[in-house]
Amino acid sequence: MLRLAFVLFGLLIGAGTPDDPQSKPTPAGAKPQAPELAKLEWFVGPWELVETHFDQRGGVVATVKGNEDVKWILDRKAIQRTYTSGHEPSRFRAMGTFSYDELDKAYAGVWFDNTSAGGPMILKGTWDDATKSLVCTSESKAKDGAVARHKTVERFPDSRTRVVTTYLLRGNEVVKTLEVHCTRTAPCPAGIQRVIDGG
Repeated sequence: MLRLAFVLFGLLIGAGTPDDPQSKPTPAGAKPQAPELAKLEWFVGPWELVETHFDQRGGVVATVKGNEDVKWILDRKAIQRTYTSGHEPSRFRAMGTFSYDELDKAYAGVWFDNTSAGGPMILKGTWDDATKSLVCTSESKAKDGAVARHKTVERFPDSRTRVVTTYLLRGNEVVKTLEVHCTRTAPCPAGIQRVIDGG
């Protein structure tokens, strides 16, 4: 787990600045190297989002708007995700990288944000073709040092919509804590719309 964190942290730092050639748009028609990476094309692009936060009984406690921008980095070996929501002075900011680990045969990622006290969140996931969903489990440290575990399901109902549902895993208990409805603000990348929409 620690090795994975260092590798993914390296990906995040290595993503570069706007002047870095690796951060420039990928030429049209370029293909990911591994077939599993092609699924990540579904995430690429700008998104507007609405977060709905829930209490432990399923009641809505807050609704917040935000944005996410997802782009290919490192010669299309990974995606970089930049996420913001809310308003100053309590705006939430997060950045992460996500890729496919060919050794573990699983998707893997890391998230850093401006509110967590315990370092990065480490994610591992699988793709479900039947539901057009990426299903991930993640671990991070809470403020008291305890390990917090979550399950996140990112589902694509169609090419313009992504629904992200997050559950807290506490023993045998699964508690829905967050649902994010994401809408594309630019057309879906070429060739992907038909796959998502079933055309």
